[in-house]
Amino acid sequence: MQTLNNGIMKKIFTFGNRKFKTMKITLSILTFTTLTVFGAKVLYFGTDKNLEEPLTNPTISHVIFENRNIVSASVDSLISSTELKKSENLTTDLFRHAYEEIKDMLENRKPISFKKAVFLIDNAYMGGTLNWEWYNQEIKNKLTVFDQMINSSGYGKYKTAKNWAIHTYMTDTTITPNGYQRYHYDYANYTNDTTGLVYNLLQTHLGNCRSLPYLFKIWCDEYGASAFLATAPMHVYVRQQDENGVWWNLELTSFYRYMPSEDYIAQLEITEAARKSGLYMKSLNEQENLVLCLDDLLRYYLERNDIICDPFVEEVLETAIKYRPISEVQLKRFSCFKHKLDNAMEAKGINDYSKIGKYPDLVKKFEAMDSVGHFIEWTGYRKISEERYQNMTNETEQKRKKYTTK
Repeated sequence: MQTLNNGIMKKIFTFGNRKFKTMKITLSILTFTTLTVFGAKVLYFGTDKNLEEPLTNPTISHVIFENRNIVSASVDSLISSTELKKSENLTTDLFRHAYEEIKDMLENRKPISFKKAVFLIDNAYMGGTLNWEWYNQEIKNKLTVFDQMINSSGYGKYKTAKNWAIHTYMTDTTITPNGYQRYHYDYANYTNDTTGLVYNLLQTHLGNCRSLPYLFKIWCDEYGASAFLATAPMHVYVRQQDENGVWWNLELTSFYRYMPSEDYIAQLEITEAARKSGLYMKSLNEQENLVLCLDDLLRYYLERNDIICDPFVEEVLETAIKYRPISEVQLKRFSCFKHKLDNAMEAKGINDYSKIGKYPDLVKKFEAMDSVGHFIEWTGYRKISEERYQNMTNETEQKRKKYTTK
């Protein structure tokens, strides 16, 4: 069957008196593999002379991994992917439960809790093996530690003191409150989905660009600090304001702390249209954070069940798009429409999109898919070039080999 794979469709199809120019975008859905490992510094108080100046024009090659003795994350307490696939019904029920809980938050039937939403999705992915009481308490226990850090530092007079305490606890290897252990980017297991689980990050101090900013955001929510999540292609980071109201990008996947917006744009090839539309680099509100969780849920669910689309996926997509229509969730919606169209064409023995004009039902399905494709194009979405993606992969793999060698 002719498909819309990873190429660019330039052909104009004519159905009766109507023409459809197919979207000039890549149609494959990005994987969850997190390869972005940026370098930067953050400035909290604006006028604090003890803080270093932001690094000028950092690149991925600036990343330094402090603890070279770490070989791999300890995920012994987490059930393996092979074992999980044996309990498909349980896993499906857990994803359904997570979705219903998040939907209740979105529709104001329950209080919004990013912490709870993240746990529900991580627990569904892990087949119900995670412990809510431990997770919740592990997060809450650190609040008194943050208080002690602020009191001993004398930074209590600053509005951003809480942000400083959380960030310092997560990144500074010279302080006793965190046992001299920062929360690392996990080079040894960067292709493993468990690295993206906040639960695993709490256990191991090893994570990626999902779990690291998610945990920072969770602690900010719990502690009453102001911080926002933002997305970029295959990446999540934190945005927050300093004492003077100036916005800074906090990059938690690297040794550095502050990341200029220009470097995200250059390194991840973010289009101007994607910035203007709010697809990328936008400070997400509470509801949009939950949509980010629903996107995670869909990706995990599709992976666990090895499918492209089903009624549950369509239901989750409808809810997610209602609360954040301009997002990468639309890629999964496009994939779902394409899957349904391809199946309908196959049932009629058709393998060429240009030959569906005499079948009104197929034309309707194509119109739905085409409409979503054009909307995605309008948002400014572009897949990272193969060359850039390969470079990112090679650089991360080199670091993995370097930092896992004793």
